[in-house]
Amino acid sequence: MKKIEQAVAEQLEEIKINPENLVKAVVELVSLARSKGFVEEARAALSACGITLEIEGV
Repeated sequence: MKKIEQAVAEQLEEIKINPENLVKAVVELVSLARSKGFVEEARAALSACGITLEIEGV
């Protein structure tokens, strides 16, 4: 997972990302985490980045 985080961080430094696309990506990743049973882990990961997320149905 650290390799993925590092790769994403490097790419974000090199390119400009549309905030709307970033929000869509977060929503899709949380949806995937939810379907796989990793909601708490997703919430904790986002919290570590300063993002507080309420996930309905949890």
